[in-house]
Amino acid sequence: MNCPLKSLPAPLFVLTPPPTSHSLARACRDAWRVFVQQSLQWSHSELVQWSSYIYAPIARDVARATLNSSPVLHDFSSNDVRFAERIIRSARARTVETLFSFARPLARIEFVCALRESGAVTRCVDVNGEPVYGPTPAGESLTDCVLAIVAADLLTHPADFEGETLCRDCGGVTVDPKPCCFSAELAREIAIALKPAVSARVLRAPSGRYSSHAEAA
Repeated sequence: MNCPLKSLPAPLFVLTPPPTSHSLARACRDAWRVFVQQSLQWSHSELVQWSSYIYAPIARDVARATLNSSPVLHDFSSNDVRFAERIIRSARARTVETLFSFARPLARIEFVCALRESGAVTRCVDVNGEPVYGPTPAGESLTDCVLAIVAADLLTHPADFEGETLCRDCGGVTVDPKPCCFSAELAREIAIALKPAVSARVLRAPSGRYSSHAEAA
């Protein structure tokens, strides 16, 4: 393999407050955790809400740091319902397959090398100089977006991904020090509020609402 991580260029871009490296890293973890653990029950409307209110704030903040005036922001609202359900299933299957492969250290290295070389993740720092990786996928597919978030999380917190990242019994995410198999407490923690009569802005990720620069503006 000809891709040692230390040999790859890592330009630094500064996040514009209020996001910090910690909040951006937490938001990336929350975004893919919610997708993996909840999307089996999603339809078109849930995908639009996840994309618009969980993924989009992350993408905008990273784009602002990298001076990218055209971040990849696909809310999928114009997609056919059946097409949306197909891409949800496809993206989740690819993400789950990737996460299961992380039990092998070489698989983790190959994954992050491939995504860094393609520009799908970018190294940033906050105003305090704390480093973090953010998603900058080149493609607009749902799979590209989710895998870029996973790669950003893996590069920021590599130790969290040592060993298995998904439970082979229940499929639950095990990168956090949380109960593995679905308990009522965990189900409540990761649930997204998806009531038709309530605005999509009530979305909650596991660690709480992500505070983005775009929303603060």
